[in-house]
Parts: sequence; C-alpha cells; structure tokens
Amino acid sequence: MRIEGLLIGRNLKKQNKLLAKFKREAQQKLKLGQILLTNIKKHRKEINFLLDKVINHREGEYEGKIYRFYHYSFKVYNLHLTIGQIVAILQKLDPKPKPEFCLFFQTILDDALAIGEWKAEHNRNWLKYTRPIVEAFLHAKYMLEMASLCDKLYKRNPTSLIDQKWGSLLELYEIR
Repeated sequence: MRIEGLLIGRNLKKQNKLLAKFKREAQQKLKLGQILLTNIKKHRKEINFLLDKVINHREGEYEGKIYRFYHYSFKVYNLHLTIGQIVAILQKLDPKPKPEFCLFFQTILDDALAIGEWKAEHNRNWLKYTRPIVEAFLHAKYMLEMASLCDKLYKRNPTSLIDQKWGSLLELYEIR
C-alpha cells in the first residue's frame, strides 16, 4: 500500500509538470498567433499590393508564368524573383525573432532555388527543372493569399475553431 502511494504521488508530480509545460506552450502559441495577426495587419498594404501584382496585374505572374511553363518558355524562370518578393513579405510576418518556415515550405523553396538560372540543356528535361519553380511559386502565392484573407477575416487571434486559412499560416510558422 505504501509503495503504491509513492508511485501514484510520483506520477501525479510528473503529470502536473507536463500539464504546466503544456499550458505554457499553449499560452506561448496564442501569443505568437496574436503577434502574427498584428504583423499581417501592419504589412497589409505590402501583402495586398504584391498579391494584386501576382494575380491581377496585366498578364500577372500567375496566369502569365504558368502559361510560360506549359509553353516551354525560359520566362518561367522569372518566377524566382516573384518567389523572393513573396518570401520577403512572409518573413516580415513571422512572429518569432528569427524568421523560419516549416520544413515542408522551406524544402519546396530550397528545391526551386537550387535550379538556378535557365540553361539550354534544361529544355531536354523541362519538368525536372521547372516544376520545382512553379511549385514554390504556387505555395508562396497560397500563403500570401491566406495572409490577405486572414487580415480581412480576423480582428484578433482566433482561439477556438481554427479554419484552414489561419491554420495554414500557423503551420507555416510552426506555431500550431
């Protein structure tokens, strides 16, 4: 009986420590979420200006460059510049002191950057060289769109039901 009581007491202490740690982490994530939303609102003009350029500008990046991909045009490589512009804004939104994206997003970006500039031999294996660039562009565009939508949808950090828009951004910055 006495040994059982000691074991239960030790387990209870462990459980209380784990619970306290969980609460601290949850509070930290809520705080980071609020900072993220504040950063989105602070940079809303930049977000919406670039999003408009990407989507709506005369022969915008989205339609024009995706067409270039299917047309075998080296101009698809110009997406590197747009990806860089989007990433620069996304880094400004990061609520953590040292901007860092989730592993999936960063891997997609790294794969696109590894392609480098267009070379004639890339035409022989078009998909191998251009698909990572288009993929990175589409993911970056998606995150920029989610930031713009969340700016319009939320006045403060959503804490109960988290929709896919806000959830995507929380995952991007690894605070979910």
